[in-house]
Amino acid sequence: MAMKCPACGGHLAYSVELNQLKCPYCTSTFEIEDYNEKNTAMAEKDSETLSVNRFVCRNCGAELSSTDSPDEQLVQYCAYCGSESLMMGKADATEIPETIIPFKITKDRAKEKYAEEVKKMFFVPKEFKNPEFLEEFRGIYIPYWRTKAQLKDGTVNLSGIKYSTEGSYDYTRYYDYTIKIDDCQISTGDYDAASALDDTIARTIAPFHEDEEQPFNDVYLAGFYADKASAPVGNYKETVKKTAVTRIKEELKAVTEGASTDESDVKAKIGFEIASPKTSLFPVWFLTWKKGSRIAYSIMNGETGKLAAEVPVDYFSLAIKSLAAIAAVFAVLNFMPVFITPLKMSCIASYLLFFSTLLLKSQMKKISLRENHIFDLGNTEYFEKNKKQRKKKALSGCLIFIFFLLVCNVLALPASVETPADVTERFTAMLIFQGVFTCLTLKNVLKIKNKAALIPLIFGVLCQFAGIALSDMNRPHDYWFLGITIICNIGMILNLIFSIYYINYMVTRPVPNYYRRKGADNGR
Repeated sequence: MAMKCPACGGHLAYSVELNQLKCPYCTSTFEIEDYNEKNTAMAEKDSETLSVNRFVCRNCGAELSSTDSPDEQLVQYCAYCGSESLMMGKADATEIPETIIPFKITKDRAKEKYAEEVKKMFFVPKEFKNPEFLEEFRGIYIPYWRTKAQLKDGTVNLSGIKYSTEGSYDYTRYYDYTIKIDDCQISTGDYDAASALDDTIARTIAPFHEDEEQPFNDVYLAGFYADKASAPVGNYKETVKKTAVTRIKEELKAVTEGASTDESDVKAKIGFEIASPKTSLFPVWFLTWKKGSRIAYSIMNGETGKLAAEVPVDYFSLAIKSLAAIAAVFAVLNFMPVFITPLKMSCIASYLLFFSTLLLKSQMKKISLRENHIFDLGNTEYFEKNKKQRKKKALSGCLIFIFFLLVCNVLALPASVETPADVTERFTAMLIFQGVFTCLTLKNVLKIKNKAALIPLIFGVLCQFAGIALSDMNRPHDYWFLGITIICNIGMILNLIFSIYYINYMVTRPVPNYYRRKGADNGR
């Protein structure tokens, strides 16, 4: 049942600006503390469940609850799928969360902050600056697990170590200390309990401050929506334990002159257990952009205003500005006394082709991590997939060394390329580099669904090979080397086009289908 205005019978909404209930019809306002006592139309609730209206998007199946009436709150825009499908309301009961952080950022302020951020971005689609688009911001309360570790009473003997430098001497100090621990709790983090919200997005708008929490009151839901807790807290069990150990070590360093205690010592001697998590609703502003079968989310912390925006690149804007930049560079070069031979030009094109492949490789790495939920703790498959993501420091060192040699090679180009044999030598080296990085990129491409990157990767290797073949023919005419240049430039352009394509692919995701919930952000 909706919260009705005692003055006119209209449906009340929570005013973020006033921190009161306000009637949009007669503009009457009511204190939150007084409303429960004076209004008999309040939705009845018992100690465990709350009577709400469940709104279901007919397009994607997203379920949101609110105290608003289904008769007047049929929303023509779904914040999760971006569809203009109506959301059908029905009476339901939901478990009452323990606490709630009310919205502190108004919708108008959210639009202003978002517009300010978009102004700083290049190549933004024009609809992102459209005031009508910004009106689609939706306020949703996202459920979170707020976890704590319970420390047990006791006295423990620990050792620690501290490194310092004084003057020209390095010191290592060893400590033995006795710690008296009182029965207390320490925070071990907040984790989103909504499977609809990817953890990688949720973490970017953190934190929500504990001192802003209020005991749950459904008055704050008036005019807003709330998602339901669908990601089990067990998904975060190992992370919560590791966080508890880290927080204990931080507390110990604060009272032991900065000495660091061994993690295994903390686990063995300091008794703690993970306390029962409590559920809390945190405020989030949602803005969804949809194009074809892909959507992009921009979400804002409704308490602090911290923004995480997924903004794609507009191809038309990029093309116009790039052509203008090329024209400017061409005009400047025409007035410079610089002469580049076709031989050197072909080598430069080979290098640019390789560097564009590195750009494509970086996009493939990011997409592979996100599409496979490597950093999404709320996904139950996270643990197995994360084990495979080991950083190989030796390999990274080798790649850095190769990159250094390549830069030195580029700097020496003007004086070191005089004959077709020099060109063949450069292309042979670039073919090796191109092949190595293509193999490294293929490893990520094969892990994602969209494997279109295979086209520019294979073409890039063929371009380098063609450069070797044509330069090795030792033709006397310059147009052969101009041809090599054109071929490599085509490969570079392909890499850039696909890099932009994958940038847009990375900042968007498939339209969700919550009729079959499987976990956070499935099918990305």
